[in-house]
Amino acid sequence: MDIDQVTIKIVDAPYPIEMQIVRNGFTEIKYTTPSDLKEVFSVVESTQSVFIPPDLIASNLKSFAAFYRPPQITNILLAGDNHKEQKSIQIPTPGLIMVLKGTKGKNSGISIVALKGKERPSDPTAPLFHAPFPNINDYGAVCMGNSISVPFGFDSQAGWLSFWGSAFGNHSTTGKSQKYPNDIRLFLLELINQSEYPEDDLVPGNINLSDFLSISRRR
Repeated sequence: MDIDQVTIKIVDAPYPIEMQIVRNGFTEIKYTTPSDLKEVFSVVESTQSVFIPPDLIASNLKSFAAFYRPPQITNILLAGDNHKEQKSIQIPTPGLIMVLKGTKGKNSGISIVALKGKERPSDPTAPLFHAPFPNINDYGAVCMGNSISVPFGFDSQAGWLSFWGSAFGNHSTTGKSQKYPNDIRLFLLELINQSEYPEDDLVPGNINLSDFLSISRRR
C-alpha cells in the first residue's frame, strides 16, 4: 500500500519520536528512537535499487519482516507422542502470514497465523485465525524445537524451511480446530488427499492484521 502521509512528533522517552503513518486512509502510530530512525533512513538513502519480494507485506527494513503464503498443498511431518516416530503427509494448508524477527542477521523468532481467502491481504482490519498446526502458541509464536536454524533476512523461503523442517509433536495442539478442539493433528490427518483447506474449521484468533503486526514487532 502507498503511504499517503508521514507525521513525526517529538514526545517523551524512552521512545521520543512518534510517527503517524497514513496508508489508504488507515493511520498507524509507531514509536522509535532517533538512532533507529536514522538507521532506517540511511538504509533507504544508500540503496540505489531494492528488490521487494512479492510475498513481503510489511517490514521495518532492519529486524522485522512479514510474509504472505497463499493456500497450497504442503508436505508436513507429524511426530508420535514419543517423538521417535515421524510420518510425512501431504495436505492442503490455508493462507498464512509469517513474521520473522532478528538482530544482527540472526533469527530471533518466528510467528505464524492463518487467514481466509486466496488473495494477498490488503485490509489492515482483516481478521486472523490460529495457524492450524502444533508447536504454535496462542499468540502465534513458534516453538522451534529441533527445526533448522536460519539467519534473519528478507527471504521467506528460509523461514518456511525452518518451520516445515521440524516435525509437529504433541505441544500446543488444542484450540486449533473446530472439529477437533483437543488435537489439531486429528484434523490434519483427515486432510490427506484433499485439495483445499476447509476454512470453516479455522479458529478465530480475535486479532486483526494490523494489531498482529504491531504486537509481533514489539514482542
